[in-house]
Amino acid sequence: MVSNKLINLDEIVLTYTVDEFSTSLGIDSFAHCQDKTHYNAWTKLIIYKFNSLGYRDEEWPDDVEHAVWCFGDSFTLGIGQAQEDTWHQLVQSKLASRVINISMNGASNTWIGRRAKFVLENFNPTAILIQWSYVHRREDPDTTKPDELRALNFDPNDLADFENLTANIMLLESIKGSSKIVHSFIPKFFDSAVDINKATELYQTLSAKNVLYFEPPEQTDFARDGHHYDVATATQYADRYTKLL
Repeated sequence: MVSNKLINLDEIVLTYTVDEFSTSLGIDSFAHCQDKTHYNAWTKLIIYKFNSLGYRDEEWPDDVEHAVWCFGDSFTLGIGQAQEDTWHQLVQSKLASRVINISMNGASNTWIGRRAKFVLENFNPTAILIQWSYVHRREDPDTTKPDELRALNFDPNDLADFENLTANIMLLESIKGSSKIVHSFIPKFFDSAVDINKATELYQTLSAKNVLYFEPPEQTDFARDGHHYDVATATQYADRYTKLL
């Protein structure tokens, strides 16, 4: 048993959302949503409730080694979705075991990789499920800022998008030990017109190295904000993650 009480968790706390409670977040608001008609027609109650570490999740149990850990960006956080409709909650229902959600609005792949690395090195988890973000996302290099203020940083001169994503994946694979990792990606995580060949190369590299992954399923529905997916697409992800565990 590994207790989170014995590990310094300050490094991974999202200070801006500690114990926060709200009914809108980011682009999931009338002012910022992509489709106001769609937003106004929404009937399901959406509440964003964050735990004492700043994640949209219940408080962590003392025994986290046997939990399934999920990592990602706003799609994993569940922007525009009811908590029970997020893919990690659907995985929890399917497995009937505790699933821990580590996700952040605007997260880059480097942030996702860094947080997963922390968990691998400190908790020796049985399983990790990762939904990687847009390949072009980066972080503000100023490490004195909190993670939330380092997010959504872009470098138009950085052409090594797929190299960065691949490096993050392979780093985790190199330190996973006995932990099982299943990788996937948000829908349309790359520019299909420009990067389809690079995406194909990425999949070929992962297959050649026996990395467990699946290509993102087609997005078949939209959450309240009109951009993120809702329960139908989340169910596709949950089904594929649990099948590979």
